[in-house]
Amino acid sequence: MKNRSNVRKKDKENRRGRRRRLMFGLALVGLFGVAVTGAYKVYPYVSASGRKALERVGPVKEIIVEGTRRLSGEEVAEMVRPSDEGMVSLDLERAVATLQTSPWIEKAEIRKEMPGRLRVRIKEREPVALLEKGGKLYYLDADGNPIEALRSEEVPFLPLVRGREAYPVPASVVELVEALDARKVMTRCESLEIRVRDGNNLVMNIDGVAVKLGEGDFPRKLDRWFAIEPEILKRKVEVDHVDLRYSNKVIVSPLNRKGAHG
Repeated sequence: MKNRSNVRKKDKENRRGRRRRLMFGLALVGLFGVAVTGAYKVYPYVSASGRKALERVGPVKEIIVEGTRRLSGEEVAEMVRPSDEGMVSLDLERAVATLQTSPWIEKAEIRKEMPGRLRVRIKEREPVALLEKGGKLYYLDADGNPIEALRSEEVPFLPLVRGREAYPVPASVVELVEALDARKVMTRCESLEIRVRDGNNLVMNIDGVAVKLGEGDFPRKLDRWFAIEPEILKRKVEVDHVDLRYSNKVIVSPLNRKGAHG
């Protein structure tokens, strides 16, 4: 009987020992898991040699750029390519801020894709017109903000905004450009200028004909212009200007060779 009781005690002690070892092993695994998942958090506190070791683990090998139209993918990649940093230490917020210093980039997003790949998505600002300012031409975005000065070799076919009161660009200019774009006007003319006079008082010079538009209601005024334009061309009338500022009439003034376009 004594022998049997001793055997039972030893079995219990063995089972308890196995449980303790198992619990200790699970605790080690849990601690190791926390250390791994927390690698990014503890990284700033590791030594310089340890940091370099981490960087060597995941260097940036490839940068994929999406959304470019005017800028090249290589231009964008060079703006975010780390000089001596690896994937772990690359500061994404700083890289996005660097991209947004470009006058052409409206929004940017960067994502790390292991191993060694960065994916960059950008949204470029779209030029909708040109602005003559200080003897130079600038691209204008849809909000009327200058983007960048044109280079000498560039000749874009866009409406040209000019006049002493053209900058800051009035809201009426933005409205007119939107109406012109909606009607694809640039596909049906050879030249188009928007002159700003007396604040928001606009004159559109289209293919050599001055069209006084005044302020607002531009979609309807453009429709009226395109309704009478064929008749003017058909009659071969030399027109100085057309006045569309009035809601109940259209004034067509014949060319006065002694004067200039109104």
